[in-house]
Amino acid sequence: MTLRPALHTAMASVQASFAQLLEYLQREEEVLKDLGAPDLKACLRTGAGTKGHTENPERMKFYKILIKILNNTEDLSQEQRQQIADWEARICSSQESETSFAQFTNILQRRKSDLQNLGKTSLQACFMTNKSNQDKDLKFGQNFFRRKASSFSEEQKQELAKWEAEICGDGVAWRPAVDKEYTRLLEILESRKSDLQNLGKTSLEDCFSTNQSNQDKDLKFGQNFFRRKAASLSEEQKQILTPFEVEICNTVNFDDFNRFVSILQDRAEELAELRFSDFTALLSRRTLKENPEVKFCATFWRRNASRLNSAERLQVEELQAAILRSTADFIWGPLGDPPSEIPPE
Repeated sequence: MTLRPALHTAMASVQASFAQLLEYLQREEEVLKDLGAPDLKACLRTGAGTKGHTENPERMKFYKILIKILNNTEDLSQEQRQQIADWEARICSSQESETSFAQFTNILQRRKSDLQNLGKTSLQACFMTNKSNQDKDLKFGQNFFRRKASSFSEEQKQELAKWEAEICGDGVAWRPAVDKEYTRLLEILESRKSDLQNLGKTSLEDCFSTNQSNQDKDLKFGQNFFRRKAASLSEEQKQILTPFEVEICNTVNFDDFNRFVSILQDRAEELAELRFSDFTALLSRRTLKENPEVKFCATFWRRNASRLNSAERLQVEELQAAILRSTADFIWGPLGDPPSEIPPE
C-alpha cells in the first residue's frame, strides 16, 4: 500500500532535480563552456577542484544532481533525455567530440569485416549487440552513438552515411563477403536438395527456418544467410535462386513419392477394410500411425499433397478409388492447397 506513493515521490523528486539542472545550465552556460570538459559529468565534476580547477560547491552540487538523474532515467521522458544530450553537445568541448569521432571512424576502418558479418542494417545497430559487453571497440561505438549522435555535424553525418552504405548496404566492398557466402549457399542447395524437399516448405527461406537448423550446420548457415545477406543479393543472384526454389519447394521428391505409392498399393486391401471416405482422416487414424509405413504416408501427404503434378495426382486418385468407400468423397482442398487436417480417431 505504501509502495505507490513512494514511487510517485521519487519521480517527483527526479523531475524537480531535472528542472533545477536545466536552470543552472542555462545560467552558467558560458562559464561551463570555458572549462573545456569532454562531457557533462566531467564538466560538473570540476566543482570538486579536480585537475587544476577551482573548487566550486554549487557546481559540485549539480554534479550530484546530474548523477541522481542519470541513475533514474526511466523517470524522464524521451524529450527530457534529449534535452540533456543537447546541453552536453552545446557545453562540452568540440575538440573532444572531434577526437571521439576520429576514434570511431578508426574502429570502422579496422573492424569493417567484423561489422559486416553482423549483418545489421545500420551502423548504430552494429554496436547495439550483446558483443558490445565483451568487445572494447564495440563498447566505444555503443557509447559514442548514445552520447554524441545528437551533436554530429552535417559533414560528420555524410561521412557516416558512406560508412553505413559500405558496411550495412550493398556497397562495392560489401559484395565479396556476400558472394562468398552465396556460393556456399548454392552448394548446400545442390548437395542437400533431397533433404530440403522433404521439409515440405513453400520457400527456400522457410526451409532453413526450422528447428532442425539448431543441430544442422548447413541449415544453420542457410538460416543466417537469409537473415543477414538476402537483402544484399543482386538481381542476377535472386534469379539463380528461383529455379532452386521451384525444384525444392514446388516439386515432390521422386523417391519419396514412389515409396508413398508402393506402401498404399501393398496395404490397399487392409486400408479399404476400415471403410473410410476421407483420405486425410484415414492416414491420421491413431492406431494406423503407430505403423512406421503409414506414419510416413501421413507425413508425406501432409507436406506434399498440394505439390503433386497432374500425373502424380491421377496416380493417387486411382489408389484412393481402391481404398476409400466413395470416390465422390475425396477431400483434396482447393487447387494448390493441402487437404485440411482432420483429427484422428
